[in-house]
Amino acid sequence: MAEARPTTTYEALDEDRRIPFSAADERAITGLTVWCRIVGVINIIIALGTATLTLLPMIRAGIFSLLVVLIVVLRDGALLLLGLFLLQAAKPLRKMATTDVADKQYLVAGTMALTKYFNLTGVLMVLTVALLALTLFGMLLPKFM
Repeated sequence: MAEARPTTTYEALDEDRRIPFSAADERAITGLTVWCRIVGVINIIIALGTATLTLLPMIRAGIFSLLVVLIVVLRDGALLLLGLFLLQAAKPLRKMATTDVADKQYLVAGTMALTKYFNLTGVLMVLTVALLALTLFGMLLPKFM
């Protein structure tokens, strides 16, 4: 007969049971969700505002630049996505902290949305550093010629 091995608290929980958080843990998670929503909404407002303020004067003046439109779509599209990812993370994390069911599922859903947020942020940082390096190179190149 196989010997039963002891299970940890986490292994003993099934997917529908509550993860035993302390009151302080629940407050910290709830605080995180508040900031996710605030920053997410601000990102969305900035994305829509800057796209409008960049493109509207061009449209009114009858100027069309494919490059400018492409840059605006990429820049503000990324900001919009970042905001949406944060809002997607806030909802399941809040449910995890405030309900008594499916904590593991809510934790996974919130973490996956935060992972998307941080992945996109990382890509944007790498692109920013690359563009700064190209700009610096372009500025310094004429001095050596």
